[in-house]
Amino acid sequence: MSFNTLKSRHDPVPVIEKAAEFIKNADKKGITGKPISLDEKMFDGCVYGNPSAPFEYNGELVMSLRRCKNETDDECVFVHLCKDGIWREAEGMPVYPLQDPYIAKVHGEYVFGGVKGWKVDVDKWTWLCEFYAGKELEKMRHLVTGPTLMKDIRLVERENGKVGIFTRPQGILYRHYSGHIADIGYTEAENLRVMDSRLMVNAKPLEGVFRADEWGGVNHVYPLKNGLLGIIGHVAYGEGEFREGLPIHYFGMAFAFDPKTRNFTEPKIIMARSCFKDMVDGSRNDDVIFSGGILRKENGKAVFYGGVADKFVGEAEIDDPFLEYENL
Repeated sequence: MSFNTLKSRHDPVPVIEKAAEFIKNADKKGITGKPISLDEKMFDGCVYGNPSAPFEYNGELVMSLRRCKNETDDECVFVHLCKDGIWREAEGMPVYPLQDPYIAKVHGEYVFGGVKGWKVDVDKWTWLCEFYAGKELEKMRHLVTGPTLMKDIRLVERENGKVGIFTRPQGILYRHYSGHIADIGYTEAENLRVMDSRLMVNAKPLEGVFRADEWGGVNHVYPLKNGLLGIIGHVAYGEGEFREGLPIHYFGMAFAFDPKTRNFTEPKIIMARSCFKDMVDGSRNDDVIFSGGILRKENGKAVFYGGVADKFVGEAEIDDPFLEYENL
């Protein structure tokens, strides 16, 4: 399968077929993931998952991780990579009562985002994204609240000085008029100050990122040297129309997006749960990879970071998924 053609619309290959080919090739290449090395003192009954992309801050490699204490008590904490290869909680950093953290640098400021979820009924949840900004991670102000029922909002500073905004429209009403479970949208704001939930809601969806019975979202955006945007995200499908107890399947994905034309490449799979072979338990969320981001290396490789099965943060070396896009 080839996924390096920029088009305004795709008729995507079913993710189950893409995943099968990726898993076959990953086995041949020996792609093997493992949990990141976290300081044992951090656990104390806590489970860590769904990281942000790693980034450099004050000369250190830093990530934010989702920390779960129980079903309703999630928070995002910052960790830094120490010289002994252990990730330890960063002192003096804020802790946010959010899930699925994300960090970008836009117009000289760090922008932190995460998902706020709450129960509206015994077995029904709703959610939205909250964003904070500041020149230092230790001193962040509230920036904006995203639309209700929208996760996976991601920002990037554009070459034209504007703020690129990727969105994730979904929900019963969206499915009614679009025929899709969820899509990825894109719009731009002049600056962070004018960015609001109305702008996000009105972002025009990209056509053919997912099939109608699939869903997913953007996890991190990387400006590439040729002006394209490299996207790390996730794509998923469920069994039996999401009936409780039936498995769901999430995979790490990548694609290229041209913000000038809105053309994009069909997403390709870059990570699967099967790459973490020794940690399978057969639960509903066991076949889940929730991408955080990658750390690109000079040897044509990259280190993928992501949440695995809502159980741990994993890492795995892969081929740099953006190299082919930088030659388009």
